Amino acid sequence: MPGFDVYGPPDFGREPDWLPRELAGHSAVRLSQSFIEAWRKCPRSAVAERRPTYGLAAAEGIAAHSIVDRRIAAQAANDEIDAAAAAEKVAELVGHGWTPPEGFIERATAKANVLTNLYLDLYHQYQPNIETEVSGMMIFDVRDDPRTAAEFIIITGTADLVVTIPDTDHRVGVDWKTGTTMPEPWEVQRYVVQQRVYSPMFDLDEMVFHYPLALNPLDGSKGHWVAQRYKGIVRCEADAPTRERYRQQIVEECVPISDRLLRSSDPFDHDIRPTGWHCSAKWCQVFARGECLGVHREVAWVDKSLREAGEDANAIQTRRTT
Repeated sequence: MPGFDVYGPPDFGREPDWLPRELAGHSAVRLSQSFIEAWRKCPRSAVAERRPTYGLAAAEGIAAHSIVDRRIAAQAANDEIDAAAAAEKVAELVGHGWTPPEGFIERATAKANVLTNLYLDLYHQYQPNIETEVSGMMIFDVRDDPRTAAEFIIITGTADLVVTIPDTDHRVGVDWKTGTTMPEPWEVQRYVVQQRVYSPMFDLDEMVFHYPLALNPLDGSKGHWVAQRYKGIVRCEADAPTRERYRQQIVEECVPISDRLLRSSDPFDHDIRPTGWHCSAKWCQVFARGECLGVHREVAWVDKSLREAGEDANAIQTRRTT
């Protein structure tokens, strides 16, 4: 599913699949939690990347997640389960313009094995009180808010695991991270959109982020220093009052976003925000196409970014088509 969708008067009578039936005939904007995070980095880039983009590491992580989800759902691990999960994700990746290189399935499976062992060590004991690949939605009625022409804002997301601890009703959301770096816990606890959205969306008392490959890279190299210091785990607690404040914070942030998207979904009608690592040919489709800042190849660092991205397997490999 794309990072955002817009439903306005021109669409009335042709309701999309993502729209709840009760909202038919009302202007609505759907935002995924990952889109909100991307918008924070750069609105133009976020809108341009409405369709997924993949580099090698990201694609391997997506396939690894799929394999682990199938294993947990089946409560089994075998070649047939792994092959079906991998084939499904490879077809999805190829459909978005990405070509898996040689050894892709093997590397994705190796990552899946790490996540599976983590699940067995920490969460399998709570079966059958575990849900995997849990889709969620929050709907906000903003008809009385003069800052947006949207009537409803829909926030969506998918949790890797939701665990209910027996005899306590304590609910824990789990997210597997397959990158080789890890942010400091305070950054995640204070600012990351995912835990602010998932805590109220899934009524979580705690959100746990695991970074096992940042702690112990598959190539045997030294782990990331933050992962080593914090054992590759970030825990975010949220009681009922905190979850309600998160709901309020999220809708406050998304009201102006919804208005701008309802008015236009053309990337070039949205602001640029060249303020961090994401503004490069490696991570941004607009930049990689030689547009926006990427058009200025006479600037040394821009030219360097464009050249290096073409040689980096982890750089995005699809390009904007809308």
